[in-house]
Amino acid sequence: MAGEARDFAGANASRMGLIIALCTLVGGWHYVRLWVHYGNPLIGVWDPKLGIPWWQEDGFRTSTFYLQFGDVLFHPWSAAWRSYGDGIYATLWGDGILSGAGIFSCARPGTASSWQSVIGWHAATLAVLAGAILAVFKFIQRPSAEWFFL
Repeated sequence: MAGEARDFAGANASRMGLIIALCTLVGGWHYVRLWVHYGNPLIGVWDPKLGIPWWQEDGFRTSTFYLQFGDVLFHPWSAAWRSYGDGIYATLWGDGILSGAGIFSCARPGTASSWQSVIGWHAATLAVLAGAILAVFKFIQRPSAEWFFL
């Protein structure tokens, strides 16, 4: 029984060694290359040695990202990255992320001014609010199941 356990442990160790050797063979060249070029095999894109400007928007995926709203009122085309509420508002009434364009200057909106588009967005919001207020008044004047569920 002890001999079988020893054989089983030896077989598992050799399999594990084979897996580690294959992983090192397949992916190890990348870390060797980083070590040769930058002196560190575990360098990341945020390290200034690479020369890649790495950034992340303020409050991205934190409570601030979900709790703030208002940047869309001043920067309608790029506000979707600032907060969840801005993104919902910008993409509900227009193309708030410019169809995912990587370069803003290549995907400028077709209007003469972005303020014209913002006015259009706010007009749609005001129309929805006016409809909601009208629905409440109609329900108060003549209560019915339809207006209640609306």
